[in-house]
Amino acid sequence: MQSLDQRLIDLKNSFEETVTGRQGLATLAEKPEEKAPFNWKKELEEIVHPLMDDLKQLTERPRKMEQLKNEQMLQEDHLLVLDNNIY
Repeated sequence: MQSLDQRLIDLKNSFEETVTGRQGLATLAEKPEEKAPFNWKKELEEIVHPLMDDLKQLTERPRKMEQLKNEQMLQEDHLLVLDNNIY
């Protein structure tokens, strides 16, 4: 009878270790460490920063194209002014 009781205890302990990732229920019952207060700004920056980097990368080519078009228009205007002053 005692061997059955020991077997039951061993199975219970084995089950607890399996369920708790080998920590045991006693370890899980301990009071958790005090955590630092939740920092909304830091969390938001961690989420938004990669999104903004991706957005910036996606829009880089269109922004460059717009910049080049504006530069071309400016140069054409200068050329037109120069042509008008020459003739």
